[in-house]
Amino acid sequence: MNIIILFTIFFLLLMLSIPIGYAIGIATVVVLYFFSDIPILMVAQNAVAGVDSFPLLAIPFFMLAGNLMSSGGIAKRLVDFFESIIGHVTGGLGMVTIVVCMFFAAISGSAVATVSAVGAFMIPEMVKHGYNKSFNNRIVYCRFFTWYTNGSYVDNCLLFCFKKIWVQRV
Repeated sequence: MNIIILFTIFFLLLMLSIPIGYAIGIATVVVLYFFSDIPILMVAQNAVAGVDSFPLLAIPFFMLAGNLMSSGGIAKRLVDFFESIIGHVTGGLGMVTIVVCMFFAAISGSAVATVSAVGAFMIPEMVKHGYNKSFNNRIVYCRFFTWYTNGSYVDNCLLFCFKKIWVQRV
């Protein structure tokens, strides 16, 4: 019964255009307040303790590093370098995008930062050269998922951060 009420409140809040994070939180607090004997203060303390983790700071800082490299010119230099090597081949800009994603992820340490940084400047560049926009998105995002399926060392650092958080809680 509690689950039905929880999801009813959640979907009602979504229909009222409340952001999903707030809807989840409000629905959970309402159900815990009315249908549980857990004190609300304990829920608030556990919520704060859940995100009070030093290794969790690695994720936004990886994304910040990717944006700094993009705005600092490292990304453009990588594109120019690899374009001079393989840019003359048919479909070369797509290959340059994949190689730049690979090196950018190795430098920044995160595939998420790579997609947000490299995709931001390579997709418009590829559109200027006549590539289809949906094809450009697929190249960048497929490169993102390749990091996870290949077991690359680059995003293992994020996995180790999550593992460290999980081990600390057990």
